[in-house]
Amino acid sequence: MGSKILGNNLFKRVLTALVLIPIVVYIVIKGGIFIDLFLGLIFVIATYEVITIVNNDKNLSFLNKLIWIIPILIYIGLSIYCIRCVINSNSGISPFFLILTIWVFDTAAYFAGSLIGGAKLCPKISPKKTWSGLFGGIVITFLFPIPFCLFYELIKNKFTLDFSECVNSEGIGYLIAYGFVGMFSGLIGQIGDLLESWFKRRFDVKDSGNILPGHGGVLDRMDSIFLSAFFWYILACM
Repeated sequence: MGSKILGNNLFKRVLTALVLIPIVVYIVIKGGIFIDLFLGLIFVIATYEVITIVNNDKNLSFLNKLIWIIPILIYIGLSIYCIRCVINSNSGISPFFLILTIWVFDTAAYFAGSLIGGAKLCPKISPKKTWSGLFGGIVITFLFPIPFCLFYELIKNKFTLDFSECVNSEGIGYLIAYGFVGMFSGLIGQIGDLLESWFKRRFDVKDSGNILPGHGGVLDRMDSIFLSAFFWYILACM
């Protein structure tokens, strides 16, 4: 079973994530022009990947290609705008938490699906996704606010073991609320993942690119975040 998990570029995925996470954290903390440049770079790379995928169908006319490309780029552009608004908002909802819910859901679903197996979720669109993976992602993401809160309080109190704000009645209420936020964020992200998988299958493409070892392209890594960003915008900016 272990070789089954390790056989899917797990080492590359983990290594890439360990490099990307500190970079993303640094950019969000710095804010300002750093965020704008980073999100602009994501849009440029995503645009290139979308055009490359659509061009894979040699039978499409130029007009039909534009009919595919333009709406997708509008969707990605609006999503990036939502991400920018959430990062710059003063709503009190941590953008780190929202982004991490996607990664936690994906990781939990990956391991649960690999370890438990079972019925496929959408075999024609994404044959590796299972119902066990989906439920594993839901459970772990719902519980994720607990370690997130404990770690946040540990940093806030300069590594003094004082978790009173997490374990009082108000804190527990917040943990449950954030559990539902994380769970719905992850579920919406899975829909975004399936939409991108359907898009790639339509054009007979496995990965949107190879810029991120073990993950594929920017679309492959951002597909869940792109759709979830609209949910985040409603929570944080409306």
